[in-house]
Amino acid sequence: MAELRDLWADNPYNDGHPLFEPIARRYAWTTLAKAAGHVALTRGSAKRVGRALGRPVTLSYNGFGADDFASLDNVSAHDPHRLTLVHAGIIYAGQREPTTLLAALAKLDASARARIRVIFFHDEESAVLSGAAHHGVSDCIEMRDPVPRPEILKLEREADALLLCRWNDPAEDAIIPGKLFEYIGARRPILSIGSLTGEAADIVRAGPFGVVMTDPDDIARQLLAWLAQKDAHGGRLPDLPEEPTRAYLRETQFQQVDAAMADVLR
Repeated sequence: MAELRDLWADNPYNDGHPLFEPIARRYAWTTLAKAAGHVALTRGSAKRVGRALGRPVTLSYNGFGADDFASLDNVSAHDPHRLTLVHAGIIYAGQREPTTLLAALAKLDASARARIRVIFFHDEESAVLSGAAHHGVSDCIEMRDPVPRPEILKLEREADALLLCRWNDPAEDAIIPGKLFEYIGARRPILSIGSLTGEAADIVRAGPFGVVMTDPDDIARQLLAWLAQKDAHGGRLPDLPEEPTRAYLRETQFQQVDAAMADVLR
């Protein structure tokens, strides 16, 4: 079985040399063709592999583990007085970065900005800090060193909302950041920015697990609405319902892989 959590060939995040890419692509598809079955993470990548090899491909989302948040049901708000957003993934400068959120923060008055904090753990090429300085919202940004996974899971549960940065490019439509499923498991509202289209945006909307926005004015209004909701609920936004998250449990998603392996072994 060939399981592709990310596309091997034709991955838009791989910066290959133009002279080497055709060789790498041919090697990838020749190798993958030897497998008895194929598994892909997104609908788009499954179609791409299926077209290249002329075979059906099993779709299995990355999902989140049932035990990831088992001991974190009753956590307190990270800060009962300030709206706290957490970005737990990697920033890709010029691609997955929070430009529209920074512009939205700049549209708020000083009193509202004083009550909002966005926590990051990565800043490629200083895209976050330089962008925050450009928009005059550095006081809203907190940059932290990477932490062990149990700590980030706890912080995701404590946060008021979770930030998902996406690339505004059609190539992003068939890419789902693995962090999205962890966010779903955390059951905190998701703010997805950067692109209105694509499979990740569809999942956020369908949950519903949060909002998908690219316009700074819309984002600014959403931040104010969350502030009001936070105040109305004693300093913490309510958890999202658990039932819609179960479809994205890793155990559920990997049942598709088990079925595909069983078909191969028949």
